Amino acid sequence: EDCADDVGRIVKLRSTGTSAGVSVSVVSWIWYGLERSKVFDYIYFINNYGWFWGSGITANGDIRSNGDFSLRYGPKINGDVYASVDPEIGSSGTISGTSVYDSLSTYYATAPLRARPGNPTYPSEDVNGNGLLDPGEDTNGNGQLDTYEYSDGYDGTSVHYDKQMPIVMPYLGDLGFYKTVATQKRGKIIKGGTTLVDGVYEGNLVLIGTDADPIEIEGPVVITGDVIIKGKVKGQGVIYAGRNVHIVGSIKYVDPPKWKKPDTNPSATDDDNLSKDFLGLAAKGNVIIGDYTDYHWYNSCGRYLRPPFTTPYKVEPSDAGNGYVTSYDAEGNPWFNGNYTAYDGGKKEDGSPRRYYESSLTNWFIRSISDDYRDIKQIDAFIYTNHAVAGTVGNLTLNGGIVARDEAIRFLNKLTLNYDIRVKNLRFRDKFYLPRDLSEPKVWVWEEE
Repeated sequence: EDCADDVGRIVKLRSTGTSAGVSVSVVSWIWYGLERSKVFDYIYFINNYGWFWGSGITANGDIRSNGDFSLRYGPKINGDVYASVDPEIGSSGTISGTSVYDSLSTYYATAPLRARPGNPTYPSEDVNGNGLLDPGEDTNGNGQLDTYEYSDGYDGTSVHYDKQMPIVMPYLGDLGFYKTVATQKRGKIIKGGTTLVDGVYEGNLVLIGTDADPIEIEGPVVITGDVIIKGKVKGQGVIYAGRNVHIVGSIKYVDPPKWKKPDTNPSATDDDNLSKDFLGLAAKGNVIIGDYTDYHWYNSCGRYLRPPFTTPYKVEPSDAGNGYVTSYDAEGNPWFNGNYTAYDGGKKEDGSPRRYYESSLTNWFIRSISDDYRDIKQIDAFIYTNHAVAGTVGNLTLNGGIVARDEAIRFLNKLTLNYDIRVKNLRFRDKFYLPRDLSEPKVWVWEEE
């Protein structure tokens, strides 16, 4: 039977047992459904080996890989690090190298407003540590001794957890499910008062937002081809691309969320952030940042988009439409050889051959609308891709998170990642329609017939 939630079903199971000639039937009603995947609990989740190389990296959030994790040159991680055991890729779940992190007091003083809150969000009112609310200690004037807990906030420690079990990453196969959701939720993209996308858009779409005319998104939408995007964005929603997402300039929210540090009223802050802008970018192909037609782009990150840096991996049969099925194993499972720099079998609009990391639009057009890589300084979005996220950028601040199979982002001096904690908070996360995964079955009712 249909569940009230359009991404779940209630299944009726009947079990009958007989003892001493007496038969009894028991019926259970069990809910099976989909929920936002746990990969979005992390600011950086890689479904392969993870790497943070560079003292210019700051991650204000937890990071995780489904393989080993390599840390080099002292990146700052204001959160925990996870590595996973995966015999299929030869991972022993090892975290190599070291990282640094801020104390909670330093985090209060220096973390940007876009970074997640601390935990507690404000130092305890018990300044002298005697367990009592003494004169001068009642910060918010409520007459109670408060500690301002925020369970998902940064607690001033950075723990390395190795040898973890992998987390199954959802796979964007046939986009039929997301097309249905987009239609049911009446997802839209509006610009200049005109509806560009009403649920589902067939083909490639270029979206450029300005201060006067931002991209407006409402709920989930599906664009079956490539998405090329930059500029100002308002509203809350997720764009599902049937192929690549190309970020050709900075993306900035008109009305971004903010978390004060310290904060004596985190509940009110959550209330305020409930309606703030949110953009999810989910690609069945790759997420590519910057002008890939520029020689500097390829010279900087191109070598990280092919073996031996990348390795072959199992894909989904529907990936054949994007050229990712390059072989089959003995069991008939499709595989991709890991070379994103090769031609994918498709054509650009001018008839020239297309590489995996390229769009279907002409090189001339991409060059004409792309900002210089040094000017790509901010991306407000939560990025998800089945395959690779790659690009050459300036001193980039990404407010949201990254979930990908492979990652090859090259930056000038600084790369700052600020986790948008709304995707983890129960009050927010189901508003954004991020890629789903099978949830734990829930028994609703047991009854004897």
